[in-house]
Amino acid sequence: MCVMFCLPFMYACRFYWFEVLECGRRLLLASVIGIVSLESSAAPVLGLLISLGFIQVFNARPFKNEHNNNLGLVLQYSLTLLFVAGLMIKLDEGGAIVNDDQEDQKVFGFILLAILSFGPLSIIFQSALSYFSVGHTLRTPPTNQEEDIKKSLNIINEPNKDALKPGVNGPHLQKHGSKF
Repeated sequence: MCVMFCLPFMYACRFYWFEVLECGRRLLLASVIGIVSLESSAAPVLGLLISLGFIQVFNARPFKNEHNNNLGLVLQYSLTLLFVAGLMIKLDEGGAIVNDDQEDQKVFGFILLAILSFGPLSIIFQSALSYFSVGHTLRTPPTNQEEDIKKSLNIINEPNKDALKPGVNGPHLQKHGSKF
């Protein structure tokens, strides 16, 4: 239930509709890649085009939190590079790449592994960055703003002594014989 209430607050006000677009992107990627035949290279090409289009959407910075915007861009670029790698594998299976030795295959495998691990590593990095920045703010002494808030709360909690004086509450209370 909390997800339904918290979900609109993740996005900037002008991107209140972004979750619908994100669900459409996921469905589009899953359906387009699943419909195209396994032997053709159309699936990686269509996935690449969809991913490139959504990089522009993530460049608009739809999230309120800057870390979420950066993570969305990193993961979208990672997805795009994975589709490029899938296209290269399809071309290699079809015999389009002729001079391909074992050393090139190892380098390509390493690059593909780096691309796959870049998203989770960026999540870990941003989580650690957020953790240490929050820990730093919790250990800092109170600022003047926090002291002002505490003072204003004390003023609100104290009773207003002037309200008990005759004639302060207005003439309507005095007409009817109120003691206030």
